[in-house]
Amino acid sequence: MSKKFLLLGSVATAFSMMLAVSANAATSYLGSSSGDFGTVDTDTGVFTKIGTTPQFSDIAILDETTGFGVTISGLFYSIDLVTAATTFLGNTGTFINGLGFDDSGNLFGTGGSGFYGIDVATGAASLIDNIVGFSSSGDLAYDGSKFFLSSTSGGGPGDTLFSINADGTGETNIGGIGFSSVFGLTYQDEMLFGFTANGDILNIDTTTGAGTDAGNVAGIGGQIFGAAPESDLGSTPDPESTPEPAGLLGLLALSSLAVAKRRLSAG
Repeated sequence: MSKKFLLLGSVATAFSMMLAVSANAATSYLGSSSGDFGTVDTDTGVFTKIGTTPQFSDIAILDETTGFGVTISGLFYSIDLVTAATTFLGNTGTFINGLGFDDSGNLFGTGGSGFYGIDVATGAASLIDNIVGFSSSGDLAYDGSKFFLSSTSGGGPGDTLFSINADGTGETNIGGIGFSSVFGLTYQDEMLFGFTANGDILNIDTTTGAGTDAGNVAGIGGQIFGAAPESDLGSTPDPESTPEPAGLLGLLALSSLAVAKRRLSAG
């Protein structure tokens, strides 16, 4: 084998090492019927409890420090993401069981057939659209251009995936998820995740709506009532987990030295 191919092999090995080190599992926030609030690693399913909150019908995350939650009765709270301490802000004035932010920090909600804009200062909900054939199962998630919503109606099987633009246009029945009680949705790493009340973690095809069982949440008390992705800031790769250019050059150098050492010993 020539030096050229050996060097290419060492570069490929180092690049693979870099990718393995920089890969991060998606982390979602969860809230449960027992008030457990914390994070889950979508790869392992392990839930890490931060604290206890009121029983929220859904939650949403604004940034690295602040989240929001709403109760079945419409009470709206902010959530400290470090301690899980909550502060009452107001009342939505209507039934809301789904919450989600767009990329501009605007909060939206769903309840029944309604799609709402929500004032984060007061919790007041303003109807944007009544979605035909839709009945909110319990969450919505933004992919950068539109929202995905879970519905108890729409044809199934199980809950049905819908989509809608933030201005209420483009409402679409995408298809059956194949699982019921999909009370949590998050869009992370260009993947739509679903969480059922019983703790199933789903990978959901955004073109067909079909869900695939990808694991189970372990360690959370009660049923899962709400889910939310980390904020855009929170999803930025950890600098320590991504090699700097110098680090990559170091990996290449080490690989090249190892190849040279093997050639000398073989000679």
